[in-house]
Amino acid sequence: MNKQEYQELRSHIDLKKKWQPLVQYYFAEACLLGLCAYFMNRESMFFCIPLISVLMFRNFSLMHDAVHGAVANNKTLNNFIGHWSGMLSLLPYTAWKESHLQHHFWSGNIHKDPVMALRISLPKASPATQKIIRATWKAWIPLLALLQYSLFWSLALNHAIKSRSFKNWCSVIAPLAAWTIALSFSPEGFLTKAFLPGLGLYLLAVEVVNFPHHLGMPFLTENERAPAWEQHKTARTCIYPKWFARHVVLNFNFHTEHHMFPDAPWYTLEVIHEKLQQTLGNKQNVDILFKWTKENRPLDIIDVISKSEEQKKAA
Repeated sequence: MNKQEYQELRSHIDLKKKWQPLVQYYFAEACLLGLCAYFMNRESMFFCIPLISVLMFRNFSLMHDAVHGAVANNKTLNNFIGHWSGMLSLLPYTAWKESHLQHHFWSGNIHKDPVMALRISLPKASPATQKIIRATWKAWIPLLALLQYSLFWSLALNHAIKSRSFKNWCSVIAPLAAWTIALSFSPEGFLTKAFLPGLGLYLLAVEVVNFPHHLGMPFLTENERAPAWEQHKTARTCIYPKWFARHVVLNFNFHTEHHMFPDAPWYTLEVIHEKLQQTLGNKQNVDILFKWTKENRPLDIIDVISKSEEQKKAA
């Protein structure tokens, strides 16, 4: 797609932020939190596990939208929601925002995109480390998602240190303090029987939902960067059942659409996908019903991470 085609398409997309989807979102959040509170004080505490994982992913997705100013027109409200959702998804909103915007600016650049850090470091890891990573990947143990989360926190902490900003330090401290306080007042056994398994299930969802978006895609080098109208070349969209896409991951699966229109609220991405399909056709990279995960779970994950699809075909 060229710039003129992109601008023409953009002019026909409604990017206005609406309050109704946000009200519906928080109504669903209240229901999920209410159910979690109901089960956490009973012997059926294990029912909290999927609720925690869904709550964390939904809040990660909303925080991600807030990073792009796509939640509310009012900047203060938008950032407040970003901080709140960041706390619930155990991520520092302000400090994470910097690295994520760099990811968009350098999308697919193997050297400058912060998300590409594991793609570079893991193939250089020790044989013992690689063996563990391969084994956990095939066993569906989300070690890689945990490493990615560690990378997010490392980037956020480095940003807070370098900026010496009180706001950034508050962003780093708030999620840790909030969860520490919440867990300290939770019923006995909640940490081990519900929260940690729920966190593990959430991290597994991060691997299943997030990893197909960029792994195996063509990558750029040196100072190459793709403008918005070309970011369909470095991102992949995943197609899920509508109920799952809309209500569990907040359309985060429409990742090409998001990269090309980062200021688009989550509830517009489905329409944007349909318009992009008409424009790009088979030039858009699409993964249907977890096909990427099914194909790559049995494979050597180090090889999956380090090579693009073109390199694999050439090999």
